[in-house]
Amino acid sequence: MASGIQVLSPTSPELAAPTEPRWYLAYGSNLSATGFVVKRNITPLDTKVVIVDGLTLTFDNPGVPYIEPRFANCRLVEPAAEQWSPENPWMGDRGSLMGVAYLLSPADFLTILRSEGGGTSYQPLIAPAAPLAADGARTQQVINAYTLLTPTTRRGTGYASLRYMNLLRNGAREQHMPEPYIAYLDSIPSYRITSFRQKIGRLVHIVVWMPGLLVFFRIVARLSSKTGRAPKPILWTRRALFGTMWGLYDLLGKWVFGDGEASS
Repeated sequence: MASGIQVLSPTSPELAAPTEPRWYLAYGSNLSATGFVVKRNITPLDTKVVIVDGLTLTFDNPGVPYIEPRFANCRLVEPAAEQWSPENPWMGDRGSLMGVAYLLSPADFLTILRSEGGGTSYQPLIAPAAPLAADGARTQQVINAYTLLTPTTRRGTGYASLRYMNLLRNGAREQHMPEPYIAYLDSIPSYRITSFRQKIGRLVHIVVWMPGLLVFFRIVARLSSKTGRAPKPILWTRRALFGTMWGLYDLLGKWVFGDGEASS
């Protein structure tokens, strides 16, 4: 794998008590500065469009079938020999991850860890990120940015919702990311309900699962420690909740209500 990317434990001392501002790399819905700032009451000290070799964008982070089936994720890959440049259009297969790095105060950095699940669903990384110039060219500067990936993933084809994909696309435009990357995001399909059975499946999941999940994540935010880490019972509860929900979908739901993650 790419040298320079450091995989951390959610309990790592690196995350426990930052005393200086840290760069946080966003590549999903947090691309939108408006949502990032307003939703979490965070004010970045600086913002840069960056690229990280050795990571790639995926949509295998499981959400809720029929509602928000998949979220953006990233995974470690071998970086391509041919690196990103304005002359090489983004094809999604160059062994690089493009995103936005926010420079955050220690308090705001810990707010991100808490709001992203308090360590119940992510694997933290430190990755060397190269800021891009206004014309999209890679600069010689390198910043060490913290980012998060979800190790528990869904296999097979699956799409994020149109709502979620629009957050990514609008965020990329808001951040003035390179046009080839915006075109790449525009080309990614989104999950759409196309049948009455899927509408019933969506209703069932809204009624059965959403109330409990919303309460659970509020509890996570409240119980997460000052280091952004939730207690272990919360981690076990999350695994049980999502494991049961997706297990029932695989065994029964998709046969009764139709595809809840891959139709478009």
